[in-house]
Amino acid sequence: VEDKAKPWSESIEYPSAHQMGYLRSYLESFDWWNLVPVLSDEPSFYAESAAYFYARTDKRHVLYFFAKNELSTGTIKDMDPDSEVELEWFNPRTGETAPAVKMTVSADGSLKLPQKPDTEDWTLTVIA
Repeated sequence: VEDKAKPWSESIEYPSAHQMGYLRSYLESFDWWNLVPVLSDEPSFYAESAAYFYARTDKRHVLYFFAKNELSTGTIKDMDPDSEVELEWFNPRTGETAPAVKMTVSADGSLKLPQKPDTEDWTLTVIA
C-alpha cells in the first residue's frame, strides 16, 4: 500500500517499470493489435492453470501464464492436424527469449503445450 503512494518519479525506478519496456519490445515484434482474446469458456483451449491470458490470430497464439509456484499450461485444441508449429518462450522479467522449438500438432488438432521453464511469469508464442 505504501508503494502506491510513491510519486511516479520514484516508481519509475521499480523493476516492474523496466519490465514494461521489455513488454513493449516484445509486442512491437509483431502485429499485436490483430490479436483476438480467447475467453475462458471457449472450447479451443483447455487450461491446466487458471492464471493465464490467451489471444490469437490465425497464425499466432500468445499465452501469458502468471501463476506463481506452478508450471502447468494447457492444450490448444483447434489447430491444423499434423501441422508443424514453432514455440518460443519470452521471459517478461528479463526481456530474453528462449530459442524456438518445433512441435507437431496431433492428428486430432490438439497441441499439448510444454510446462513453463520455471514457476515465474512467462509468455509463450506459438506460430503456426
